Amino acid sequence: MHINDIYETKIIRLNNEGLGVSLIDNFVVFINNALVNEEVKIKITEVNDNYAYGEVLEYKTKSSDRVIP
Repeated sequence: MHINDIYETKIIRLNNEGLGVSLIDNFVVFINNALVNEEVKIKITEVNDNYAYGEVLEYKTKSSDRVIP
């Protein structure tokens, strides 16, 4: 996994900071502005030894819990 790689993934849970958590090839990715059960297209923004961070490029399916502020 490298910075700027693009993936499609499903959010499996939220972490204690409210970031969406996904597994891509058994590698944990934290994604801002993503909710549980959403399918998203993401771009990797930071890669560490055991985890990575990504940002949402597109929502393939949105959670029913998502509201417009």
